[in-house]
Amino acid sequence: MKNSKTSQDSSNHNLLDNKYRNIIEHAADAIVIGNKEGVLIDANQRMCALTGYTKEDLTGKHISSFFNNTTLKEKPLDFNLVNQGIPILTEREFIKKDKSIFYIEMHSSKINDEYVSIIRDISEKKKAILALKESENRFKSLTETTTAAIFIFRENFIYTNKAFETITGYSYEDSLKIRFWDIVHPDHLEIVKSRGQKRIKGEKIINNYEFKIIDKFGRTKWVDLAVKRIIYKGEPAAIATAIDITKRKQVEELNKSTNKQLKNSEFKFRQYIEQNSAAMMAIEPDTKKIIFANKAANRLYGYSSEEFLNMKIYDIHTLSEKEISKMMNKALANESNEFLFKHLTKNKKTISVTINASPVVINNKTTMVITIRNITEELKIKNDLQKAHDSYRNIMDSISEM
Repeated sequence: MKNSKTSQDSSNHNLLDNKYRNIIEHAADAIVIGNKEGVLIDANQRMCALTGYTKEDLTGKHISSFFNNTTLKEKPLDFNLVNQGIPILTEREFIKKDKSIFYIEMHSSKINDEYVSIIRDISEKKKAILALKESENRFKSLTETTTAAIFIFRENFIYTNKAFETITGYSYEDSLKIRFWDIVHPDHLEIVKSRGQKRIKGEKIINNYEFKIIDKFGRTKWVDLAVKRIIYKGEPAAIATAIDITKRKQVEELNKSTNKQLKNSEFKFRQYIEQNSAAMMAIEPDTKKIIFANKAANRLYGYSSEEFLNMKIYDIHTLSEKEISKMMNKALANESNEFLFKHLTKNKKTISVTINASPVVINNKTTMVITIRNITEELKIKNDLQKAHDSYRNIMDSISEM
């Protein structure tokens, strides 16, 4: 009777053992079983399909023989922990039968005197992470080398680059302790603060404008801000670029002040714009002829002053004559004094420029005086930043893990 019971127990054990082996054999994850020394004694179908090895290729081999040596040096196998019953989760580079390498995640644990490792292919995840790091490095490289201040903020600053410190005087560490509006000049505080708060909430608001700031040392400066709402670490935020336009504003203010003095003095007018560091021209509104261009304009466009005198504004423009006349009439009527245009240099290179146009009366005749600023590089920086940011967000969105 006792022998009959023992036989029955053995039969039940074999059935149970076969049941679990059948589950392992047909599991969706790759599974290997090894002895306490690390020699493989079994592998399931998924492991063979994943690596290209047959069961005979795998069994009898030490698990380390299938790992990349660099990985083994960085993360040595530790069977002592497994033999103590401590589960281990590691990432390694596994060498397939065709000698190609792929990334695996291996969860190893002890069962009786053997160890079982569940292996998953994480190659796509690794590629996404590596691409994310590469994109992040490109983003950092761009932000740390550009002359435009780049920063991320909600109410407080989250990130600022080197150029931010150059413009505002606040280091990265300093900026984390202040709010965005703390550096805004009182003249513009309310409107800048209101726009910032509305933008974070997702309201449609103007994304590019100019305002005054007060830097760390109490100096007033003008900045040209371009800003966009983003989701940063799961919460709404804003990413912005700011360019110091203080000198340009000083020129504009000087233009306004000087224009009053030049109404009855063509000589002073010509002397002023000739010596100005900003590119400047005088245009006859009716004929659109260029009647004067200073040295800065010569350098910007490549034409001499004599060549300019034989040209019309159409000759350096990408717009049609009809469109230019329309813009000129707006400026004359003071409906609009600042424009963004594409101009052509003498060597046919296209540049992006902002034009500040002011009608000035000289000897009882109206002349259009324009100040020209080349913003080609500024636009390129903003475009490069947007591309890097879009790449960064696309990679983040492609990773399924939280």
